[in-house]
Amino acid sequence: MPNPTPQDLHVDGVRTELSLMFTNSRDMLVADAIAPIVSVNKQSDLYAVWDRGDTMRQQIQQRAAGAPSDILSQGVSTEAYFCLDYAGKTLITEKMRAQAAGEFELERPRSHSSTTRS
Repeated sequence: MPNPTPQDLHVDGVRTELSLMFTNSRDMLVADAIAPIVSVNKQSDLYAVWDRGDTMRQQIQQRAAGAPSDILSQGVSTEAYFCLDYAGKTLITEKMRAQAAGEFELERPRSHSSTTRS
């Protein structure tokens, strides 16, 4: 009779301290860098838009000692925003729940951030 192999003496199980999930890399997403996320209290409202030409124009001139300083003009207008709601969920059926081994925590919320946790 042959000796048992390591595979004969061990049944592979699912590790509970390690799990892999795939998401988009935060390094590849640029929306936050172009337009940072801003918290708002209302779903819609107005925000100020300063005139680009006024902001970029060099309006100040050299002045003599004691002379009044130049008055800079700044045009401003408003634009509207409207926040849309987005939501997603994963369906867990009763059959999936019944079949899942204890190592699979189906009800545990998953973070969709690529932040490293320890």
